[in-house]
Amino acid sequence: MTVDRSGLDADSYSGTINITSNDVNNTVSISMTKPEDLTLSVWPIAIAIGETETSQAGAITNSGFGTVTWSVTDDQTWITVTPTNGTTTTEEDLVTVTVDRTGLSAGTYTGTVSITSDGGDKAVGISMTVPQDPVLSVTPTSLDFSSTTVNMTFEITNT
Repeated sequence: MTVDRSGLDADSYSGTINITSNDVNNTVSISMTKPEDLTLSVWPIAIAIGETETSQAGAITNSGFGTVTWSVTDDQTWITVTPTNGTTTTEEDLVTVTVDRTGLSAGTYTGTVSITSDGGDKAVGISMTVPQDPVLSVTPTSLDFSSTTVNMTFEITNT
C-alpha cells in the first residue's frame, strides 16, 4: 500500500479498504496526515545596528514540514552575513550580520539581506549609522596669567 500526498491540502485523511473473498470479508482502516509544506521563517524582519555595534544575530527556521534549504545574499559591500547557506528542519539556524564602517562617510546607510529557499523567500532590512569623527575644541586657545592671576580655566569639548 502506498499513499500519494501530492496535490492535497494540509489535513488529516482517512478511509477504508474492503477485502472480499468467497469465505470472509475484511476491512483495513487507513489514515494519513498531509503536513504543512516547507515554510521559511526569518527573525527579525529588520536589523538596526546603530552607531557602535558591529554585528547582530538573526535566525532562520522552517515553520512547516520537511527540510528547508536556504541561502543568503546581501546588496551592500559593507554588509557580511555568515553563514551564507544551510538547511533547517525544526531548529533555528543562527546567522550573523556584520557591518564594516571603514571608509564610509558619516551618515545612515541601508541595505537588504535576501534569504532564498525552497520554502519561500524573505528580505531583512539592514540599517547602520556611521557617526561623525570627533573634533577636539579648546577654548580659549591662550591664557595670560599676568603678574597676579593664579588660576584660570579653559574648556575642552568634542564639537
